[in-house]
Amino acid sequence: MNPNTQLPFQPDIQGLRAISILLVVLCHANLFLFGGGFIGVDLFFVISGYLITGLLLREHQGSGRIQYARFIGRRLKRLLPSLLAVILATTVAASFVLSGFELREQMGSLIYAITWTSNLFFAFSDADYFAELASKDLFLHTWSLGVEEQFYLLWPLLISLIGSLGITGHKPSVVRFLGFLFFTSLALCVYQSTQNSLYAFYLMPMRIWQFSLGALVYVIFQDRPLTTHSTLMRLAALLLIGLSSILFSPEIGYPGLWALAPSLGAALLLATSGSNTPSAFLSHPLLRWIGDRSYAWYLWHWPFLMLGPSLMGGSPTLLMNLLLAAGALAASALSYRWIELPFWRGPLSQAAPGRTILVSMLAMVVAASAGLLQINARTPPSTDPVQRVIAQARTDLPEIYSAGCDSWYYNAEVKACIGGNPSADQTLVFIGDSIGAQWYSALADIYGDGQWRIEVYTKSACPIVDEDYFYPRIGAVYAVCKEWRDNLLAQLKTRRVDTTIIGSSGTYDFSAEQWIQGSARILKTLSKISNQVLIIAGAPELSKDVPGCISRTYRNDPKSLATPTNICTKSIADTQAPVVAGYLAKSTGLFPNAYLLNLNDLICPNGLCLSLSEQGIIVYRDSKHLTDSFVRSRVPEIRARIQQLLASAGTDTAPPSD
Repeated sequence: MNPNTQLPFQPDIQGLRAISILLVVLCHANLFLFGGGFIGVDLFFVISGYLITGLLLREHQGSGRIQYARFIGRRLKRLLPSLLAVILATTVAASFVLSGFELREQMGSLIYAITWTSNLFFAFSDADYFAELASKDLFLHTWSLGVEEQFYLLWPLLISLIGSLGITGHKPSVVRFLGFLFFTSLALCVYQSTQNSLYAFYLMPMRIWQFSLGALVYVIFQDRPLTTHSTLMRLAALLLIGLSSILFSPEIGYPGLWALAPSLGAALLLATSGSNTPSAFLSHPLLRWIGDRSYAWYLWHWPFLMLGPSLMGGSPTLLMNLLLAAGALAASALSYRWIELPFWRGPLSQAAPGRTILVSMLAMVVAASAGLLQINARTPPSTDPVQRVIAQARTDLPEIYSAGCDSWYYNAEVKACIGGNPSADQTLVFIGDSIGAQWYSALADIYGDGQWRIEVYTKSACPIVDEDYFYPRIGAVYAVCKEWRDNLLAQLKTRRVDTTIIGSSGTYDFSAEQWIQGSARILKTLSKISNQVLIIAGAPELSKDVPGCISRTYRNDPKSLATPTNICTKSIADTQAPVVAGYLAKSTGLFPNAYLLNLNDLICPNGLCLSLSEQGIIVYRDSKHLTDSFVRSRVPEIRARIQQLLASAGTDTAPPSD
């Protein structure tokens, strides 16, 4: 390689890489102080724009052209071996740790991760509300690698275009070109952040502005780095990055304009990095050591965090996550030494570009085929009748979901599903998200004597609380939920019903005030049009996929199912359910005809939330939704609770006795 194409070593950049990966890992480890640590990826994008632009401009200025194949070959030698090693190790480990269903669900992006297109997979995949495990995809973190690789494919062509225009040596022209890319992409990003935040987050065109920002810093400051007040500028940059990592959260609608703060912080640090007095902090040997291994640590940390709790047999805790992150760092040190370096700078780095690209393509095909074969080998249709019963629990839903009255986030149409006797004189209105709607079969049985018309209104992930809710699955405020809820209440205001029952999850991220007052605003409307209103307290959420946990436990010890209290349990005190039930009790206490129906002791007898009931019925179909079989098995107790609750209130519209 022509030495003139090499960038001088800048230790500050390795320190910035270390900060980037530390923020990402601490965020994913759920360290509360760094909830916005996802901005570390933004820092990586700016760094890449700076370095890659420098390499390409130097090459073009030195030789008059850019050798595209050689550039791509270098990227492949630098990045692909470690990626394939991590994917192979993760696939093998997951095949032993996870159940067959978990394996299929959590490795849906395998082929896309191998081919650096997982960002497209996650941006365009058709979402299934009940595909909970898909959100724990073992290769979810590779989306940013997809964005980077697509940048690598595009950027040499753009620099060549600049060269063909004869302006590579004319700084103002290059700045204008890069500035146009920066502002165009940023405008697209801001627009898509309000229209389709998944596109804004995952797609390269909406992220190219961050690479362009790094490129602008290189072009403007390569010869004259910021030296005046450089210490103050570095402190300001670190403050921007630090505050962003602490104050930001997904709920702000990221990236949008918010991403400017950490990106500008990274740009400011890069603008000072070429000075003769590098930052003592960023150049610290420990940060440089971590920075050298930042790519490897990024690859390893997510599989460790996803598979570790299942391997260690417990619920993820902060301490467990930090230990797993440390284990991933150890793995990254080994893979950096024995995989990354030999292909990047060792003897294996001398392979010709054409051969490198050809072998890389072949390696991707082989890795994808081997991965799919391993998954298929571990997930054949089970011949074990117990495993079949466990698998069937995942589809054990109430019949309401086949009636088409839940349009999820797709639209705000208010559509009722009618049960019971449609022409009955008495009316029960049942409103809920999927956690509320899971009780439908019990209510249909209890109020199914022919004397009641049952109207069901449900929207998954939509709290029956009058508060805006940021929905992580769509990366935006759930505006459709609010519109649907408001429309429904407006329709109900014109009517008179006998009983209204509402219910929703207790895991929404609301404050105590939001829970109490937001629920009270709903009750204020419903209490005026109903003889009585019942709120079903949200069921406790277990921190594990229950069928998968039972399947793995049974696979390891078939006799274990004989003692349900020892299988995949969780104390209700370790969940939000009791706290939120207390908030709902305060809300119902504000209205004389509103009552709290807390059924959680049926799920968690003696305070222990079971995965298998004492009758051997699987309680949960995932980590938070109850199986319909379990709900139906508790009809007598639920009937008695409702009758007792309404009888004590002196109402005359209690459900019929069995």
